[in-house]
Amino acid sequence: MAVGYVYVLLNQSYEGLVKIGKSTRHPDRRAQELSGTGVLHPYLVAYYQEVSDCDLAERLIHEELKESRRSANREFFKVSSTEAIGVLQRIVEQVNSQIPFPLPQLAKVPENEPPPPPPRLYAVSFSCVSCGNYGSNTVEPSATTVRCPSCQHENALGVTLVRNQTQDA
Repeated sequence: MAVGYVYVLLNQSYEGLVKIGKSTRHPDRRAQELSGTGVLHPYLVAYYQEVSDCDLAERLIHEELKESRRSANREFFKVSSTEAIGVLQRIVEQVNSQIPFPLPQLAKVPENEPPPPPPRLYAVSFSCVSCGNYGSNTVEPSATTVRCPSCQHENALGVTLVRNQTQDA
């Protein structure tokens, strides 16, 4: 059992797929690590949430989405980011209600490790209603539209991401 994060990542190189994983490090840092492994486009954090047992939460999320999994040894799923976030939120709520967070311990943060950057932008994937192209882009947390990189059309977002919550737009 490890306190950590479960996250949804997007990558423009993997059209129509989301990566759902876990980490004891901040998801922004994990996305940076994965982006340096020979992929054409960087990974973007679409959503993350802290959980009292990230191993259990990831296993339950993967089990629920097993029919959409592209490969048994990879964490890629053919689902919308909205569906992935909904499953993640429900599972995290379930795990956190069954396994309480441990009491905080006064641990010294290593001096050589900077704190993770604050979330400023969110990644979204979408199909443009104007040109039909699939795209990924980053938006401010309060955004209700996203611009298609191909045709510049403003597309309405079905879900607006606000830090660790979703709200119907």
